[in-house]
Formats: sequence, C-alpha cells, structure tokens
Amino acid sequence: MTPGFWKNHPDLWIGYATTAKFNDVFDVDITINAGKKTENSDPTLLEALAAEGGVNEAKHVYDALARHAVAALLNAAHSDIDYPMSTSAIISAVHDAIANGASVLDAAPLKDTLEGYNMLGAGGAWTSCIRKLQKTILSTRA
Repeated sequence: MTPGFWKNHPDLWIGYATTAKFNDVFDVDITINAGKKTENSDPTLLEALAAEGGVNEAKHVYDALARHAVAALLNAAHSDIDYPMSTSAIISAVHDAIANGASVLDAAPLKDTLEGYNMLGAGGAWTSCIRKLQKTILSTRA
C-alpha cells in the first residue's frame, strides 16, 4: 500500500500510532517539508506520510524516503499484507541510510526499493486487500 493509502486510512494502522514520532521509531533525526515552506524536525508518522517532496542536503530533508519508509513499516506490520521486508529490517535500513549516508542522495536507492515494494499491490489487488483490511478492522471492533 502506498503512502497516500496509509495517510488516508489511519483507522487501518496496526502496531503503530499516528502520533508516534518518526525519529523515535527509526532512531534517527530527520526534517520534512510540511508545506508552505514550513519544516518539521520532529514529525509524527502521519506527518511523515504527508511530507511534500524535495531534498535539502544542507538541512537533511528526507521527504520521499520518510513517506515510503512509513508506508513500508505499516505494510510490514499488517498481517494481511505479504510484504517482502520485516518491520525490523525496514527500521534498520532506514536508520542506516540516514545515519550513515554522506548525503541525502545516498538514501535514494532505499527510497526507490521501498517505493517499488509499496507499489506491489497496485491495481485490482489493492481493492481486494483494502476490503480485507476493512473487514479485519470492523470484525475486531464488533
């Protein structure tokens, strides 16, 4: 599922709160563009999903990686989604790409990988998965 899906369906999140801080979950500091030239140096997971693109090496802005990292984490955490990485592998990879990279652009290969994985269910499979996720959530609330 894509960052947009998770941003618009917080009721389907499992294992992580929308208010959890990106910096705490991934154990690395980032800054995101929060819109209208506003920066957020301590975004929640939900705010990271809404990061508005762009890269600023000087300020360590990681918008695209932040979006896809959170989507990947939520995909991997959900038992109804067959994701190719575990939550711990995602957390470790994101941490390492940001903490050990010489520049923001060093994180681009990981962003590309996570984006590809997040798009695996595109098309008809998404509709089926969304219905299954919604049924799962509704049944647990009954």
